Amino acid sequence: MMQNFVCLSFCFPPSVRPAQFVLQCLIFLSLALLFTGCATREPEVLALPDTVEAPVHQIPGDLEKLLERQAGLSNATCNLKSTKEFEQEALRLVNEVRKRGRFCGETYFYPAAPLKWRHQLLVAANYHSIQMAQANLISHNGVDLSELRDRVKATGYHYVQVNENIAAGISSVEAAIRAWEKSPSHCVNLMDPELQEIGVACIHKPSSFYHYYWTMDLGRPMPEIKLPKPEKKRKEGVDFWVEMEKKKP
Repeated sequence: MMQNFVCLSFCFPPSVRPAQFVLQCLIFLSLALLFTGCATREPEVLALPDTVEAPVHQIPGDLEKLLERQAGLSNATCNLKSTKEFEQEALRLVNEVRKRGRFCGETYFYPAAPLKWRHQLLVAANYHSIQMAQANLISHNGVDLSELRDRVKATGYHYVQVNENIAAGISSVEAAIRAWEKSPSHCVNLMDPELQEIGVACIHKPSSFYHYYWTMDLGRPMPEIKLPKPEKKRKEGVDFWVEMEKKKP
């Protein structure tokens, strides 16, 4: 039987939180098609007066804690020996895509610098894949109404830009990366030269329609600002006489 799969790379203007998005996603579940959209690009300092805060306060960094009390869910390592091996393979495949120039749709991208693995992006990705598996939905909005920026901030990750690809129904990490590579909007996220870090997660739920739920979060961290150390106040009188003593023959 041909395996159904779907993958999305979608965006909304930061000021929009669509109330009917869950209903739309239920319609999408009846289709075994490839969906495309646009990259999510959000500044950390954006202020949105009309945005309702999502109920995502803090996401635990331990995957086992995320999976606690989630019946029927497991971390999918795609027949690799360990979670570490899964992470290494995902990173290798993505950087293999980035090191070659290519067209994403009609836009050409030059080779991009390799990405680094970031645990906080992995945590946000795991959290979202778990939610998708629980609800049997493929959406960039969580069942708790969280958006990408909410989930990333909940891990303590401070960013200049974050992007996200999601997919479902794909049972291997190589097949997932290749599917995103062939889709123009997902390819843009993979090749974006502004991005520097990545986290990829796959959650397995055998009793669900798609079985495997993928999230790739990519980010550019906020640069660290190092303030200059305050200069020590000079004691003018003492310094003057010290200098005078040094000048004596």
